[in-house]
Amino acid sequence: MANNAILWQTSPTSRGTALTTSLNSLANAAYSTVETAFDNTSNLDQFACAEFICTSTVTVGASAYVQVFLVQSADGTNYEDAPSSTNPGFHMLAATIGLNNTTALKRAISPWFRIPPGKFKPVLYNVAGVALPATGNSVTIYTANDEVQ
Repeated sequence: MANNAILWQTSPTSRGTALTTSLNSLANAAYSTVETAFDNTSNLDQFACAEFICTSTVTVGASAYVQVFLVQSADGTNYEDAPSSTNPGFHMLAATIGLNNTTALKRAISPWFRIPPGKFKPVLYNVAGVALPATGNSVTIYTANDEVQ
């Protein structure tokens, strides 16, 4: 019997920066606005991870984290309502990223998560215990697939 192990493709691909200016001075317990739409109708990538970067030094609270949500478009044109204080969007949660409680710069990568075969827009929820710095924050999306060998 043949061994049809499912393996990762050779390397993840950067799909670009998803969030920047909407993270500037983002308050604790607040959602970013949507910025970049990702069109996965051609690539049909299956998995993604999000890299969160905070280039200014900030001391976050104990048990600090950020969450990445995906706002989807089923028809390719109209997007569901983005998460907010009145719409927590639990069904949109893609990943939670823990942050070190140090004064160092923050760079953290989420676990891999499934992404839809259509269009989506990432949103970040800040639970760092403090507002994010006024500049230098970003979320970049990387995608990958598996291959049958």
